[in-house]
Amino acid sequence: ILGDSALDLTVRTKQDTRICTSIIAADETTELVEPSGYIRDEEMGSLMAKLDKSDDVAALCIMGSMPPGCKDDTYADIYTRAACKKTLCLIDSVAGVKALLEAIESKEDSGPTIFKVNASELCKLAGCKKSSSETGGITFDELTEAVIQFKKKFVSSVNALTGLAVTDGRHPGYYASFRNAEATIFQLPVPALASGRPLFPIGAGDAVAGGTLAAWLCLASEDGGTLNQACRTVLREHFEANSDSISDPDLNAIVSAFSFGLACGSASCLQEENSVLDPNDVMELFKNIG
Repeated sequence: ILGDSALDLTVRTKQDTRICTSIIAADETTELVEPSGYIRDEEMGSLMAKLDKSDDVAALCIMGSMPPGCKDDTYADIYTRAACKKTLCLIDSVAGVKALLEAIESKEDSGPTIFKVNASELCKLAGCKKSSSETGGITFDELTEAVIQFKKKFVSSVNALTGLAVTDGRHPGYYASFRNAEATIFQLPVPALASGRPLFPIGAGDAVAGGTLAAWLCLASEDGGTLNQACRTVLREHFEANSDSISDPDLNAIVSAFSFGLACGSASCLQEENSVLDPNDVMELFKNIG
């Protein structure tokens, strides 16, 4: 989304990049992820100074665990400095989420924000139990209860968030809209991948987040954002096909974008390199999920 200006908001740290080791079996992959290095005050200060100079931010994705050296309100500070009324924001992190939600609620010119979270994390945040293992699918009743308890526990989420985008591995995803007093929940299928071939799930969540935000921007902006023309066409067709069942165009845009993001996550599992995908795979998977 940043295009040629990406490096303008990058600060290189003195710590080495952490290493992630994958142990791959026939149908399962285990990740061993090193802890991140310490972020120095001057490094964080340099990033914040760059954010202060940014304007007209169309989209903001807040993702990942905060490394040592970051304060609990770091993401809240980033949002306050970078976001404006027209900014589409996607949160993909539970780090400092309470402070972040409070910052979004208190900002007078905040734009629409969705919180992408996996089902197990949502249950932990909400203080709810999930009957299956972390890799097992959540039931609809469990999800509904988790959404209700999340809104009660994080009161600021009611005004700060447009909705929750819940992922659940290879199981269906869910979008819970906060536009009404009672959350409206949509179940979204995840594209099935052929069995018997190595899959590389590391970074799939990042691909879901990035794909969702890019698709959301595409449907919300006049210029179509940064997606290539073929992806725009497929996405627009999906959006228009949903129009009869989802009359609110803003809600339809988010649901369609999240569905596209789920296809991006599945497509990234086909590539050995983390969070990398082939747009042709995305379009094929997206077409097949309906």
